[in-house]
Amino acid sequence: MFDSDRAAFEKVLPGVTAEVESMLRKPGSAELRGLAPDDLAFESEFSRLGPDVKSFCRNSSTADPN
Repeated sequence: MFDSDRAAFEKVLPGVTAEVESMLRKPGSAELRGLAPDDLAFESEFSRLGPDVKSFCRNSSTADPN
């Protein structure tokens, strides 16, 4: 699913896909990498990346300051 939405994400926030991919390579994401997107635990594990993704978005030069 992420691959099919990659272009849209990049259009809205350049660099976000590389940032998410970097987060997924971190040792703490090993369990997430082992789950299929339709696995019931996937959403829970993926949500752990939420604060880091939000921080990236807030700090992006394309972020709306309002």
